[in-house]
Amino acid sequence: MLKVITLVTDQPGLYEISSEVAEMVAQSEIADGFCVVYTPDCDTAMLITSFWDPRGHVDIIDESRRMFPARTDYRFDEDFTVAAAHTKAAITGVSLDLPIVGNKVLLGHSEGVFLADYVGGKQRNIIVKCL
Repeated sequence: MLKVITLVTDQPGLYEISSEVAEMVAQSEIADGFCVVYTPDCDTAMLITSFWDPRGHVDIIDESRRMFPARTDYRFDEDFTVAAAHTKAAITGVSLDLPIVGNKVLLGHSEGVFLADYVGGKQRNIIVKCL
């Protein structure tokens, strides 16, 4: 079973898709297996982090900017903000492999599944495949 989640981001940040992924796993009727969550955009990444405090999400984006600032000396041919976003996504990772147990995604009690958009203001697709 393969499905696509489409969302439009308004700014750089973390966008939770936990409920959409959980719904797709439930619809898959797979009792035990894996759910692969993948973003095909070079300037986004997939993360598992806590959903309790959204200020922590701001910290993640701020820290990624601090570690990989948008610089004018990137060799990338386009916007230097996008060049920095590519580096952030490459380091963070573009996919997650989530265990399915009892037809549910296995996550910690405060964990959620998030798209990290390092540019913002774009339509994003997330591909979910249950196996």
